[in-house]
Amino acid sequence: MMQHENEAQEIEISIEELKSKIALADHLEELGKNTAFKALIDQGYFENEAIKLVALTAHPLNEVHQKSLQNKMLGISSLKIYLSNVYNEGQSAKAALAEYEQELDVANQER
Repeated sequence: MMQHENEAQEIEISIEELKSKIALADHLEELGKNTAFKALIDQGYFENEAIKLVALTAHPLNEVHQKSLQNKMLGISSLKIYLSNVYNEGQSAKAALAEYEQELDVANQER
């Protein structure tokens, strides 16, 4: 009996983690539909700022300036990777949620 309760609790924790990932992915989807986000982040930061920084690397003022440009480019790619990971984890969580909910039903019936 105790084993089934522990199993159910572990599944419930997993379900909450999945729902959290789904919520983040949903927020990202909402942002993607927002025209201000598109203008400021998608176009302004991911595209225009990236192009500007790459162009500036052709003629850096000095080594410190070159390093600063590289760090700024890394920042852009880091944010892009983070957002991509949020999306991918959300999609995986959506696919797994129904299975975990079924497992929880089975665990609860066995209590």
